[in-house]
Amino acid sequence: MTNDEKRDRKLRETFEQCLSGIDTLPSQRAEITRKLSEAPAHTGRIAFRAIALPAALTLLLCAGIGVFSGLQGSQPYPDPLKTDATLVAEKPLPTDFVPLAQPEGEGGTDTVVLEGNSVTWDQWGAVVPTVEPVPEANVQAVWFFSRWRDHKWAELLEMCSQEWRDRQPDPAASLADLTGFMTPDTLEFDAITGIKETEDAGYVMNVTVSDIEKPETQYMISLNVKKENGGLWYINPDSLKDYTVLASRHLPETAEEEIPEEERLMQALVQADPVLAASLVPIGLSCESSGIKLEIISAALSKEGALVVYSLEDLEGSRLTGDPNLEFPILSLGPSYDESSWSTYLPYRYVDPAANKVILAACTSFLEPADLTDFDRMAALSMINLRTLHELEIDLIPLLREYGGQPRALTSPPIVTNGHIHRVPWDTRFTDSQIRDLGVKVLDPASSREIPLSDYVILSGIDLDKDGILHVQLRYPKSYGYTYPTIQSASGIIQEEDFIQPDRPSHLYWDGNSRVPGPWLEVQLKLNGEIRDDASLIMTADCFSTAVSGTWSIEIPTEQIWVSTGEIAEAAETPAAEPEETAEAKIIPYANTRLLKCIQLWRAENWQGLLDLCVPAWKEQAADSLETLKTLFPFGNPEIVDSTPLKSGETEYTADCILRSRSARETWYHAAVSMRKEADGLWYLDPESLRDCKAMTAEEILKFRMARAESRRDYYFPSADAGTVTSSDPMSFIKSNHPSLVDSLVPLGLTCESDGIRLEIISAAIQKEGSLILYSLKDLTGDRVGRHEEYAPWLHISGVDYPMDGWSVSYLEQDAEEHYASYAMYIPGDQLYNIEGNLNCSLSRDLLFYKEKEVDLLPLLRKYEDRTWKLVDLPENAIPFPDYPEYRKYAKEMDIKVLDSTDSLDIPIAENVTLDGIGYPEDGRLHIRMHVINNGKLADSSGYEYRPIFNVSAWRPFEEYNPSEEVSVIEWATDEDGAESWVEYAYRCTRESLNKEGLKAAVYITSSFAHGPWKIEIQADSLRK
Repeated sequence: MTNDEKRDRKLRETFEQCLSGIDTLPSQRAEITRKLSEAPAHTGRIAFRAIALPAALTLLLCAGIGVFSGLQGSQPYPDPLKTDATLVAEKPLPTDFVPLAQPEGEGGTDTVVLEGNSVTWDQWGAVVPTVEPVPEANVQAVWFFSRWRDHKWAELLEMCSQEWRDRQPDPAASLADLTGFMTPDTLEFDAITGIKETEDAGYVMNVTVSDIEKPETQYMISLNVKKENGGLWYINPDSLKDYTVLASRHLPETAEEEIPEEERLMQALVQADPVLAASLVPIGLSCESSGIKLEIISAALSKEGALVVYSLEDLEGSRLTGDPNLEFPILSLGPSYDESSWSTYLPYRYVDPAANKVILAACTSFLEPADLTDFDRMAALSMINLRTLHELEIDLIPLLREYGGQPRALTSPPIVTNGHIHRVPWDTRFTDSQIRDLGVKVLDPASSREIPLSDYVILSGIDLDKDGILHVQLRYPKSYGYTYPTIQSASGIIQEEDFIQPDRPSHLYWDGNSRVPGPWLEVQLKLNGEIRDDASLIMTADCFSTAVSGTWSIEIPTEQIWVSTGEIAEAAETPAAEPEETAEAKIIPYANTRLLKCIQLWRAENWQGLLDLCVPAWKEQAADSLETLKTLFPFGNPEIVDSTPLKSGETEYTADCILRSRSARETWYHAAVSMRKEADGLWYLDPESLRDCKAMTAEEILKFRMARAESRRDYYFPSADAGTVTSSDPMSFIKSNHPSLVDSLVPLGLTCESDGIRLEIISAAIQKEGSLILYSLKDLTGDRVGRHEEYAPWLHISGVDYPMDGWSVSYLEQDAEEHYASYAMYIPGDQLYNIEGNLNCSLSRDLLFYKEKEVDLLPLLRKYEDRTWKLVDLPENAIPFPDYPEYRKYAKEMDIKVLDSTDSLDIPIAENVTLDGIGYPEDGRLHIRMHVINNGKLADSSGYEYRPIFNVSAWRPFEEYNPSEEVSVIEWATDEDGAESWVEYAYRCTRESLNKEGLKAAVYITSSFAHGPWKIEIQADSLRK
């Protein structure tokens, strides 16, 4: 599925939620942390500053319904909406918009007087849509007003109809004339009042817009939106001419509750670290440099991290408060002046212009637990220089005319740390391998012209190549000066739409790191035609420079601010919520885990071990319990196909189980297996429940398979007319399986940081039957987390062995914009419950992140499916997947064969990955074989070993499960290093299902690492229940 298809699907799902009348969708982060309260539903106008795009989308469908919406960021996929169904008009609505005459109204009334036309504008009754809205067009209209408000004229021009632009001698000047009468502030979509014969011709939507400089004045505009250029929607600016000025009216004051600055500071400190916030010690030490005074107001230090409240005061003027672009320095913490070891982040800042003073708070987490000796009795808090942000404006046309006549060699770029194409309002990003597959070239950095544009930006080169692509290469001599360059205005140039090509990057960056993706960068624009004499092409680049030079450092006696373990435990003490009682049968995790253990012992024919897990009363009553036990199990080598709870209580748990023998896979059994909780608190098997275990008929097996297949299809492939998403609660799965643990979660908020990645233990619950820990990762320096491109890392807890039966790690939430992901780890049994003292939690030494390249295999299948493919036996060194001995045996027993490697397609689908074969040989399966080369283990600077290609996979449409597909993925290599390997998929799926649902392959390429470790200690006594 392409990015556009994903975006369209997400938009459709979002709007279906609105239409279905969903009142609220829970806040995901609030559900995880259990700390945030839900904000009240708002009604009114779209305020561009207020909230995000999804709220505006709700407004666009529910005609005449006002909601707040802020559009300052570019968000590719709208989040699930929270709507207020009470805003929907209940009275019948007319089928057409008809302005009704009415007497002049007074300020503050519901009626509004129009200049020249006295009509009623009843937004709840008279104004209704006469055509169905198009989500993409409505979104584009909202973005149009947002760009207008922010004076982003270049982007605004790109959103205008190409047909309109072609008619203008100077499109930018014409647009300026049409938009000069006001600056939008708030927006109401009142109705769609008409449509032409075809959708491509567009439709008209009535909007009411207020002026940011005169909020009491509103304008009614009939905005025309039309489709052009491959199905994208654009605005016809000529429709802005026909606006009507609404009479001034009184706007009700919306007084916001003022929060005292002291309270706002404390809220920020508690959110940063609640334990240290409660332990802050007054300090009052200060130092001065370059007329700037640094004062440490209060501080707290523990073995996990530090929290500092400090202030900066300008003793010579208003340098701290007069420049809005001033960037405040990050306070560093270390054991001495010249050895600042830990950087901090700023969760709070307050500027007091009257006092020329700024109050800040800094927080940090240590990589390793610290103690008093680490600081040698003194802790040094220091910072260097104050810097400010400047905008550098670059006129590219004179530079091109001066330097473009001296052609530069083009070369493949070095390893690209970031490549993207900017499109309004979405961005498309490219991986390094994709850039190389596209054959993108850059100006050779080795022959840089080194033309200084300022003391912090150098023009390496500018040239127009033979393909009409303008290359602008910049270099930042100082890493802290790096920012993204942006094209601000262009005129007099005949260019393709948006200056860019939609299938190649327009911005490339290399020689960077996790914090700075530069300092080399190149902007590439596709021009078409001659550059006129009056042409203008302006690029801006925001850059940092030093505002105040200086060095500030203060030493504090460590013992004065040290927080002991006992104080941390007292601050972290939080009572758990009482579990809710319910009569509904639910999974009892520990009972279910003991049931799985019984199945394992049965499979291994460990009868004595199985007898130990049987109900004690049954063992006492049976004459020869061990021999009797053997007779109750009707077959050998069992496995569970499905398990559903029938009864669940304090001492009894019964599961409706579907079983089968691994030795005879077509023989299935059905049994209601019972477990009982004894006086020692443990669950035991009632073997008598196996007496009623009965073989299933072929009809019963088929019925079960079809029912399960249908349920899975609904989950993975929702039908187009499904209406709504069934649940957006990230905790729903955890709640359904572990309700008592979820209800007993205790908020913790403990954090640590390593290599720019912060680990937070959000909450936890420990019970005798099992334990649950919610935790999250956040990338503080980049975008490695939250992109669905990192594996779910599991926490290691001292004294707990992994993996174990019933143990699991699940995704809860991923937020690419916030670079955040959260997880839930369930640990069955009483392992955590029995650990004495605190729990030492940690992540592995390193985290691996990858990028995914998706490949559409369906065109290749159609091209080669009629080819005659030969099948051969598995290679002797083939490793079936998963790599369990029994799967290896079954692959041989079921005579699984693979495509003949001597007849290879050798089609490149990614760097170092080829498609060797695809088609339907004589076994009736769809075979897909991919070949990976040059994939030997590498090591980064820390010694961490990895493979450049993390994984390759192919997937097919979901169809009803077939036991003969137990081994459907075969992997093998030719040497121990695994530098060259093959993976072959063998599926049973019809051509009809492939045509309907597609066929994809994915190559997962190692992109980056984060080096740990991450360690957090949890005071466990308050969590045990």
